[in-house]
Parts: sequence; C-alpha cells; structure tokens
Amino acid sequence: MRRIVIAALVAVAVSPAAALAAPVLSKDQPIGVGERVITLDQLEHWARIAARSDDSPTRHEHFVVAGRVLIRMTWIEAEAERQSVEVSDARVDRALRRQIREAFPHGGLRRFLRETGQTRRDIKVRVRIDLLSDILRRRAIGDAKTPAGQQRRLERFVAEFRARWRAQTLCTPRFANELEDCSNGPQEPPPPPPG
Repeated sequence: MRRIVIAALVAVAVSPAAALAAPVLSKDQPIGVGERVITLDQLEHWARIAARSDDSPTRHEHFVVAGRVLIRMTWIEAEAERQSVEVSDARVDRALRRQIREAFPHGGLRRFLRETGQTRRDIKVRVRIDLLSDILRRRAIGDAKTPAGQQRRLERFVAEFRARWRAQTLCTPRFANELEDCSNGPQEPPPPPPG
C-alpha cells in the first residue's frame, strides 16, 4: 500500500525543443512547463497527499514534494506529446484494474484512498504516467542489445530529457529557490576570482 503512495509521489522519469510560449505565472499558477501550468489547487492537493505519507514536519516541505512530483509528471506528459506517444483510456483503465487487483486482492481500496487522501483519478493519472514512462524508456533504449548499451542509451536520454524540460520550467519566486527543476531557480555560484 505504501509503495503505491510512494510511486505516486516519485513518478519520475532529444534535441532541444523549440521554445514554447511560457505561461504567465501568478500566485494561482505558480509553475509553468512550456505552455502547461501547474496550479496552486494541484499543488495543494498533492501537498495534502505528501503530508499523509511523509514525515516532513512542515507544510512548506509538503509543497516542495508536491511541486517535484507535478513537475516530473508534467515533463513526462510533455515529452510523450513531443514524441507523439499516446495511451488510450481503455489501456489505462485495464492497467488500473490490474494494479488494484494486485495491490488489494481482498479489497481495501476505499480505505487506502481515505488514508492517503488520493482519489481514484489520482491513481489513474499515476498509472497513465507510468505507461507513458515505460513507452518512452523503451524508445530510448531502442535496439540496444546489451544491458550496458541499454543503460548508456537510457542515461543519455534522461540527461537530455531533464535538460530540455528543466529549461522550459519556470516557477514563481516562492518555488524557484526550493525546486531544483525550475530553470529560474538558484544557479551555481560563479567561481571565485583568481588570486
């Protein structure tokens, strides 16, 4: 049960994409990825989920966890769109039913949802992201034959993926200093002057 919560919170993960029109960020839309926005309502919802599954003591830390989760989920959706990868609702529903049967063979889904603060829709979103991630991962590996070759291709893809989407991720000052995925966040300090 805890594994599903953690998976929902750590949904993770070729040439630079053309710059997309950045959304206007505000208090109600504090994070933008390309043309997509992550709303304060979404952040609050996932922060409540993080609060129920995390030992972090502060509400702020829950928002940071929620921001990371939502940014990475948005990156996967954006990359899937970029590569014209789609999964049908029927496929997502089948995968969701299978995962529910495996995780709750004797029932208990409602109790799990109540305890975690998630909705069935949240789990469905996570399942969709997992399916998209799997397709993207298989595409990245391509026809590499050896595990080492597969690993190299995957590492290259992940580095390019992170760089592409991080460059298109903007956050309001409230989150820019906390989320390493914001391109307008803290930068590496310049090297000290010589001598």
